[in-house]
Amino acid sequence: MTRKRILILSEPFGMGHTMAANAIKEHINEHEPDYQVEILELTRYLKPTLSQWMCGAYLLAIQHSPHIWRYFYHKSRYQRVWPQLWTIVHHLIYAEVASILRRYQPDCIICTHPFPSAIVSRLKQTEETTALLCTVVTDYGVHATWLSPQVDIYFLPSQAIKRQINSLGIEDAKLVVTGIPISAKFLRKHPKDGARRQLGLLPIPTLLCMGGGLGKGFSDELIQALSQCLEQVQVLFVVGKNRVLYDRLAETIKLKHANFHLYGFVDNIDMLMDASDLLITKPGGITCTEAVAKRLPMLLLPPLPGQEDDNYSYMIEQGYGVGLSDINSLPVYVYNLSQNSKSQSDDYIPNLHVEYSLHELISI
Repeated sequence: MTRKRILILSEPFGMGHTMAANAIKEHINEHEPDYQVEILELTRYLKPTLSQWMCGAYLLAIQHSPHIWRYFYHKSRYQRVWPQLWTIVHHLIYAEVASILRRYQPDCIICTHPFPSAIVSRLKQTEETTALLCTVVTDYGVHATWLSPQVDIYFLPSQAIKRQINSLGIEDAKLVVTGIPISAKFLRKHPKDGARRQLGLLPIPTLLCMGGGLGKGFSDELIQALSQCLEQVQVLFVVGKNRVLYDRLAETIKLKHANFHLYGFVDNIDMLMDASDLLITKPGGITCTEAVAKRLPMLLLPPLPGQEDDNYSYMIEQGYGVGLSDINSLPVYVYNLSQNSKSQSDDYIPNLHVEYSLHELISI
């Protein structure tokens, strides 16, 4: 029997898209070990300079013109803007993507970012590939960039997203609700005391603070507020790959406390979540989904414009977290946590409805 070949295409803009790709590969390898699965971060693989330019342009936009970026994001929610520009960008790598597809000869192409999905969709139109094209939406919102005419199946985070996409004219047969893909280790809950012992932590109320894989979102006000809480709780502070921020925090006098634990990029976030009572985070789709799976309540920092707006609204509406719009109110939450470390109980978070059902992916 011929081995089924699956090519997963992602992009390095943030960490979430490739984390979703890795989760999908992990799931397929576990259930169908004979399948051949490869992951490529497309623009980084083909055009590193283009990848850096796109990532840099995005970061500049959200940092220096957030209101303008938010305006264009929502204006283009149901209709693409500047299609000619995107056509030019796509054409920069069309031939190379076609070459990759000829080399890999995939039976199925899974995209966890809209950019490769749009490119492969165009290549399907010109019959450069006949592979099944699947798009995995990794945020809790609908946006036109995710929708391409030649996509065969959309794997969606929620029933609400399915209804919205269905209303845009995408036929129901193409829409499958799986939840956002996360690693299986986030679906296993370890006892809190055991997790703390394994990590060398004290058996006291614990606050986990994350800002995404790039370490964004840590304002001076947040750091100041956290420094005032270290007598009441222990703080686990994860900055990802942001070495500049790591060094700055390591040298901050107010944070030189036995209850403050600083981490860079780590691969045991699941265990840190198990050890924690509360998570402070930017509303990234993957991180929020991992926290929900771990039944860890969230304080959500103000979102970056764009997809984080959607994630922020969804998590609050579903009761998985609350917005921390005023950093000065953080000590109140921490005090309540220190007085009642049972805030992680089932009374705080509604029953988990995110179904991890990616077996649909391997039955295609």
